[in-house]
Amino acid sequence: MENTESLMGMQLFQMKVAKAGPVAEPDPKEVSHNAMNWWEFQYSSTVDTCMTMQLLLPIVGYLLLGFPLADYYFRKFSSSSDGNAAVKSALCMSVFAVFIENMTYSILFVDSVDFASSISWGSMNSGTMVGIQKVGTALGTFLIFLLFLRKPDFWRTAGPGVYVVGFAIQVFSALTFALLGLAHVFYGLGGNLTIIAVNMARLMGGFGGGLQISFGLQQSAHLVTGAARSLQNTRWYLGGCLGMGFGPLLASSAASAAQLIKCPESTPSFEVTIALAAFLPLLQLPAFSKMRTVEDEQDVGVTGYGVDSNKLRQTMVVLICLIMQVLRAMSMAALEAAATELLRTHYGWSRRTTGVATSLVIFSMLPCQVVYEYFFARRSSDRSIRALLMCAIAGSAFLAGDTLSSLFTGAVLLLPTMALSSGLIMGRMQAHSLPDGSLLDLNKITLFALLLSDLIGRGFGPSMARESVEAGGQTAFARDQLMITGISLILNEIASYVLIPEAEFADIRACSDQAKLGATTKSAEKEGSPAKEQAAEVDDSKGK
Repeated sequence: MENTESLMGMQLFQMKVAKAGPVAEPDPKEVSHNAMNWWEFQYSSTVDTCMTMQLLLPIVGYLLLGFPLADYYFRKFSSSSDGNAAVKSALCMSVFAVFIENMTYSILFVDSVDFASSISWGSMNSGTMVGIQKVGTALGTFLIFLLFLRKPDFWRTAGPGVYVVGFAIQVFSALTFALLGLAHVFYGLGGNLTIIAVNMARLMGGFGGGLQISFGLQQSAHLVTGAARSLQNTRWYLGGCLGMGFGPLLASSAASAAQLIKCPESTPSFEVTIALAAFLPLLQLPAFSKMRTVEDEQDVGVTGYGVDSNKLRQTMVVLICLIMQVLRAMSMAALEAAATELLRTHYGWSRRTTGVATSLVIFSMLPCQVVYEYFFARRSSDRSIRALLMCAIAGSAFLAGDTLSSLFTGAVLLLPTMALSSGLIMGRMQAHSLPDGSLLDLNKITLFALLLSDLIGRGFGPSMARESVEAGGQTAFARDQLMITGISLILNEIASYVLIPEAEFADIRACSDQAKLGATTKSAEKEGSPAKEQAAEVDDSKGK
């Protein structure tokens, strides 16, 4: 029975096969095509994963190193055992904000030409992509200027709020810029609309940074005075210059780190820098837990040192200091642009090697700042400015050697000394500000210095440097730097010996009183007596 059923089933199956016809043999070409598609899909997925890892590696490294360093900076410099934590955190945030703003500005120095060319925008317009952020910075500074005009005590209560708003704008603009850039690289997004959107993202990032740095510098001017204010100003300029140096260094380091991951038919380029730029503002996050309001702090901005009652002389001093600040910004911006141009065209260095070398020159400011704070901070600011400007003149003379060694020697002498003198010149200018409500009061001149330095100094410095290099090479550029530093020294001598001949002695008295106050406070703590009463005695004697 079972055999009969199996036989019938086999006959039925044979009838169905006969009815269906012969089974078609697979086409070898179709099999090959399907296999090729499968391998192309696997290859494409592998390449995409590999390129994603190339983008992520520098970002992860930046965050893993950056967050602990930022947290250490605020824990070390904003903590205070004398109840001054709010003031110190405000001063620290002021320096850190200008560091972040300048780092986001300069990170495109190395790759802006490649990025601009890839979106069919002329390489000459790459400078617009970089420089438009400083236009945004000027706009943010102008808004803070208007807010201080409306409410002069704005610095007391608005600190954390201004920094948070600036941070949010920076994060949004950085993410927008990165998404547009990566969409162009991986999906071919292009056209005039993309160019406009990229530039607007950079503009908004500068606007957020301008809110932070102008407010921070303004707030610092009200929280410290005398020699302490000049020292804070030098640290503020140091933070800005270090940010300018870290940008190109990060771009070059990110490309080198991405190359550690080998991808088939993929060489990391400017897209690595674009992806990293989205995360630069995030380093401010550790600062927000340390920020405090300074609502109850005394306004010491009006108690400057070395101020006389002659408003005409005060006005002349302020105007001279403003001119010196513009010349300083022009000199430093020209030096950065000319050094980059000479290393690439005259000495044949690659773009990334040039970026690293320029960063190292800028980092020479750090040891100079340390030496100044330990050995010269208590000297007269007048003497310090004179000595620094003379060193800058010597650096300009070295540039005329027309050799690679003379270029680096001159740059290392010129850049740190001009930056350090800027802080001291700003302190002198703020000390000779006119009463509140005047055109040249403390709030206005501080913001004037920022606006003029960015718009005129950084606006004309790079173009002047490129014209000099094209016309006469390194020697012609050295001539221009000698003129700028020489004029600065002459203006300083006019301010020192003609307009404020007693300023040097006033500086010495201010430093002496500061030291006396510190010694009195320490002795009071040891004896268990209130330090504030003895500190008040020092202030009374200073007033007499």
